[in-house]
Amino acid sequence: AYAATRRMAMATRRRRVTVSGAFVAVLAGSVSAPTLVAAHDETPMTADGQSKSDAPPNIVMTVVDDAGWDDIGYHNDDFHTPTLDNLAKEGVKLEGMYTDRQCTPARSQLMTGRYNIHTGMQDNMIYALEPRGLGLQYDTLPQKLSNVGYDTIGMGKWHLGHYQENFCPWKRG
Repeated sequence: AYAATRRMAMATRRRRVTVSGAFVAVLAGSVSAPTLVAAHDETPMTADGQSKSDAPPNIVMTVVDDAGWDDIGYHNDDFHTPTLDNLAKEGVKLEGMYTDRQCTPARSQLMTGRYNIHTGMQDNMIYALEPRGLGLQYDTLPQKLSNVGYDTIGMGKWHLGHYQENFCPWKRG
């Protein structure tokens, strides 16, 4: 399945992945490309002319730090979060993900898919000049997505190591 997915992704136009952060993994959404309907053809098409069924999905992941279960609109009507509510309604909510409450341990788990105890990232947050980082032997989610044809971009906090360029986000996918 992995090889077939990789071939499909490489054969189609690269899709964009956006990870937006300074936010504990509350939701990740798969948002399809803008839909265009041609005047003579009722087949939904993406902006680059591909059939929607052939195009791999765009992925937008929003990570919300320090939020409790009821701190978002789709769980609690006292909170007004319409954008996150719409993303959750149309996307995929990661509500069964168990993670740490601190930046570095939580991000290492999300970015590698491994419990932080297995990557050495179980301790406190990594500060800017601290001489450690997420081991280079661990591929991150953006690296894996890049390998199957996605373009990736990340915004927000990194907290997985900064002291050498190889540990910085622009070198990790």
